Amino acid sequence: MCSPKEPNLMFGVLNRLAKYDIKQRKLLQAATPEHSYYCISFNKDGSKIYLAGTFNDVAIFDAETLKQTGSIKLPGGDMAITTAQVFVR
Repeated sequence: MCSPKEPNLMFGVLNRLAKYDIKQRKLLQAATPEHSYYCISFNKDGSKIYLAGTFNDVAIFDAETLKQTGSIKLPGGDMAITTAQVFVR
């Protein structure tokens, strides 16, 4: 997914969260989440990354540093392979 803050940056996730420079076609940074995730979402200003789509949690990462800043535990069990939705108020 492309960053809403910087269109030249692309992020991907499965077993690692990776940040790429599109123009230079190179990996800039990578981080290893606690487990695999399938979906990436950003907050409105592009400063936070939300990883979802497995188990019952959403991991929150800083888009600049790729450091995990938190997580949100969801009620119930596994989300299976779902698509995350972002609602802006």
